[in-house]
Amino acid sequence: MKTSGRISGLLALCLIGVSPTFAEPPDIAGIAFLVGHWNVGSGRVLQFGAIPSGTSDVTREANGNYTVREHIAILGVERQVMGTIDSTTLIHAENGTVLADFTNGGLAIHFKAVDGTAGRSVVFASDPTSSGQVFQMIYDLTGPNTLTVTRSEKRVEDKTFATFEFDTLTRGS
Repeated sequence: MKTSGRISGLLALCLIGVSPTFAEPPDIAGIAFLVGHWNVGSGRVLQFGAIPSGTSDVTREANGNYTVREHIAILGVERQVMGTIDSTTLIHAENGTVLADFTNGGLAIHFKAVDGTAGRSVVFASDPTSSGQVFQMIYDLTGPNTLTVTRSEKRVEDKTFATFEFDTLTRGS
């Protein structure tokens, strides 16, 4: 049987201390690396050349869900405030899938975890909009106290995602 051979192979890997890596959505527990108070240290809103500045607070709720609350000021090249963005993302599991619901008061996007490494990174992608546009959010722990957040989009005619914002956050107190 092929199945028993595959299971035996996985068991053998585990017994010798090798953890197999699967390209499957991460379990909700694998998102815990996001918890903390994060300061936006550097980044860019590429459409405007603007600089994000602010905080992102990620908490684990009593029900096991995670909440991301961001307060970001968008600064122009001369450091003048061009606007502010207050957003909330609820990360939760549903039927074995990790989901993220983003809203900033005027926009709501439903994401699904499509890739990642538990305890280090997670990639969320939206379903296509009515115009075929897909949004992506990537959270990547690049150091013990450094988190990179990349937001991108892909239109119907595009073959790859185009980054429209990236931020480097540092864990604060």
